[in-house]
Amino acid sequence: MWHLLRAQDLLQKKGPRLFAFYSIRYLLPFPWNHRLTLLKMEWDKGRAVPLSLHNRLLMLRHGFTSPLYYLYRFNENQNYSDYVSELQKVSYTQYINGDKRNILDNKFEFHAEMTERGFENYLPKRFGAIGSDHDGTEEIGADRILQLLDSGERLILKSATGAGGKGVYILSFDDGNYVINSRPADKKDIKEIVSSVDGYIVSELSEQARYAAELYSETPNTLRVLTMHPGDDPFIAIAAHRIGTRQSVPVDNWSQGGLSAQIDVETGELGPATQFPFDGKLNWFDKHPDSDVKITGKKIPGWDHIQNDLLNIADKFSDVPYIGWDILVTDRADFVLIEGNNQCDMDLLQVHKPLLVDKKLRNFYAEKSDINV
Repeated sequence: MWHLLRAQDLLQKKGPRLFAFYSIRYLLPFPWNHRLTLLKMEWDKGRAVPLSLHNRLLMLRHGFTSPLYYLYRFNENQNYSDYVSELQKVSYTQYINGDKRNILDNKFEFHAEMTERGFENYLPKRFGAIGSDHDGTEEIGADRILQLLDSGERLILKSATGAGGKGVYILSFDDGNYVINSRPADKKDIKEIVSSVDGYIVSELSEQARYAAELYSETPNTLRVLTMHPGDDPFIAIAAHRIGTRQSVPVDNWSQGGLSAQIDVETGELGPATQFPFDGKLNWFDKHPDSDVKITGKKIPGWDHIQNDLLNIADKFSDVPYIGWDILVTDRADFVLIEGNNQCDMDLLQVHKPLLVDKKLRNFYAEKSDINV
């Protein structure tokens, strides 16, 4: 009976096509269930990329979708085993945190855990939730949101379980006008948004540091920092700076057309940035393509402090050993933790260097998952 109710709920939420996909995947044994997921990923985001059938099948055989042929430069080197593949991600790495992954999959849970473990000061101020009273979170409506905007607050509305920067709304009241995602709006527009969403968190939009705003002022520009905790001391495996573009507004997300620049973990210095190769072309930028501001060589102020504080937090999350942190650097070399991610965007990070060439990282993956490295 429970399975029947769950199936009915899935059909209603996902529709007949996705219901059929999830049903078939449920019936398939490991690892073929995840191979099916890889095929769906290829259909969703890979089929538009220009690539020969031979190379497309070769990529799938090694666990990658077609866009990564260009992103990881497999057209130059066939070093597939140096990279954590998409198949390994859906089959193994997403399960490294076990049941604790729920802390990262749900922003309500993340906020509660951060608060319980004594790190509430690192979180952006939360005003309430739309359509949910999860964990005692105050429900907030359009009238209260308008009051906050009128008082000068800049707000961000995002789904508690969403990812990839989709369905995010940035609201403000500037020079006597309401603004939604950098576009003029009115009270009616804001009320329509509030009435159309459910399970959304309403938080302050923290002001980013001057250096980040100079890179591109139309979006918050955040860091993605991957920490690993093998059991003794946590460490930063790799880090990248996301930077918004005209294509990605109002967010900086890589999947929406934002840039990714590698961060030198030792110095906090940025390398050249690149963009997801939607058209099969991988371009690199020393300067921002829209703002013309220099990216390469820019240093994150207070990087040592940020790194030390983050590793201290990661140490207190030793039961969640694999976290992709989203960080907004603010002025005075401080930062806020936007969220933690269980499903870390490997392409955003590995476009700069393959993770499995590092013995320390290989050992972590071998010990914490069943990846054969």
